[in-house]
Amino acid sequence: MRIPLVFSDIDGTLIDDSHRLRPAVIAAVRDYTAAGGRFCLASARPPRAMAALAEQLGVTLPLVALNGALIVTAHPGGPTTPLFERPLAPGVAAAVQARAAAIVGGISVNLFVGQDWVTAPGPWPDQEAAITGTAPTGGDVAGLLASGRPVHKVLCMGQPEAIDALAAAVADLPLTAARSNPTYLELTHPAVSKAHALRFLAAHWDLPLAQTMAIGDGDNDIPMLAAAGVGVALQNASAGLLAVADHVAPPNTASGVATALRQWAL
Repeated sequence: MRIPLVFSDIDGTLIDDSHRLRPAVIAAVRDYTAAGGRFCLASARPPRAMAALAEQLGVTLPLVALNGALIVTAHPGGPTTPLFERPLAPGVAAAVQARAAAIVGGISVNLFVGQDWVTAPGPWPDQEAAITGTAPTGGDVAGLLASGRPVHKVLCMGQPEAIDALAAAVADLPLTAARSNPTYLELTHPAVSKAHALRFLAAHWDLPLAQTMAIGDGDNDIPMLAAAGVGVALQNASAGLLAVADHVAPPNTASGVATALRQWAL
């Protein structure tokens, strides 16, 4: 085995455009882990929206959720245990909510706190629920903000021009803003990234970064690919990610992750 630790993004990377795992990907992941490799899911999704995919793949390693703001151990069919977490600073999520409310065009503000997803009902959360196979656990955004519970991630969804305006409006706040697509703005603590999660778990297992591989498709995967020993972008990736990748694999619709594992990791 050439690479003992692989990080893979989920949406647009591991799963196809129908949001399903292709048989070739499942087989490649199982072959890789059977050979002793560690295959980690690294996603903007919350843990609940990752667990079913982990079970299909047969992996029980920690799940890197919410772009790295929360890393949990995976227990098939049971609860998760936090291994690492870094929420936004107090008051930041409330400031984002207030500035989003002032943007013309309407923005859906979604708060992720551990396993909870709290947002007002609407078409944008419905779309996200259909993609991830999970549903919000609550609808009282103001109540959650008033409770003082630490918020791990804020996901803002809306039309591209509204999201552009919000990105500019929150630029002075202590956070990292990532665009996984033109209609999504994902906000986390400034020290949070998939790259930090990769470094954290590599150190946890006493592995040099040179022996890691990262696979992705979006601009929010750029730091992760840059940090890994081997960075793989799928053909459907953003121009920014393709520019930093060491290798390019077939698109997610053609089981690109399977190709990456068999050509450069096993």
